[in-house]
Amino acid sequence: MTVQEFLAKYKAFVIDAGFTVNSADQYMSYIKNACKKLVGVEKNLELIAASEDIDVRAAYAEQINAAITQALKSGNSIVSQKRLRDYKSAVNVLIAFLSGDGWEKSQGSIAKPKLSCASEYTQKDLKRIFLSRLKTQDRFS
Repeated sequence: MTVQEFLAKYKAFVIDAGFTVNSADQYMSYIKNACKKLVGVEKNLELIAASEDIDVRAAYAEQINAAITQALKSGNSIVSQKRLRDYKSAVNVLIAFLSGDGWEKSQGSIAKPKLSCASEYTQKDLKRIFLSRLKTQDRFS
């Protein structure tokens, strides 16, 4: 499939997720620009569109995500931090699209399974722990 056909399917996915047509067009633009402006991922969009293997597509999308993360951390990219965050949002939706996961605009994130080992704290517990750490200057407990 061509890049344009792939991006048309991506745009339909973004619109189905609850975004406007203009937002979907922006997300397509963010994906294209991320691949143009970030080092090491210039051909990833073409490779994603050309591949039929889901795992290969996901690997190329993760490379784009890693390049954006690296640019955000380094701070010396030719792209502004805000634009990099926009690219990251578009790539997160791209990863959801490629993996077949659901995406809802109202949720603001990909529906991910909850961690089974995650601890839950109440607001009262968090306040107590925070105040205790402030008083004792204990940064690691």
